[in-house]
Amino acid sequence: MTSKREQIMAQVQTTLAGTTGVGSRIYRSRPDPVRVEDIPCVIIDWLDDSASYNTLPYINRVLRFQISIIQRSNTNPDTAVDNTWVSAYKKLMADRTLNGKVQDLTPLGTNKQLFEANQPTIQITETFQATYRTLDNDPEN
Repeated sequence: MTSKREQIMAQVQTTLAGTTGVGSRIYRSRPDPVRVEDIPCVIIDWLDDSASYNTLPYINRVLRFQISIIQRSNTNPDTAVDNTWVSAYKKLMADRTLNGKVQDLTPLGTNKQLFEANQPTIQITETFQATYRTLDNDPEN
């Protein structure tokens, strides 16, 4: 048994496979600190999932999730992370239904953080909104 939300998040992870520069380092809701050997990487996490009735027996839902890309670079961290961000963004937006899992996928914006370490590290986070429906008595469908 898997909720529709979890099905969507699994599809996001599948869709991001092969993202430029990260290999297989695509993580879901990673609770542990990112180690140097895990960079560059993508971390996928959902933020909130709101619901409203429109037409019974369905519930309209809005899922907000984010993908965070972490990259290190001695030269220009912004440029280093940009290729990975472009690749991930294009993969997600190529099919705005996420293989039929959602009605629509909308980007909401991007932010960045720069960390000082032995090598400058940057994190870019893109937030998306996915609209979808479930039956009011079954979160799987």
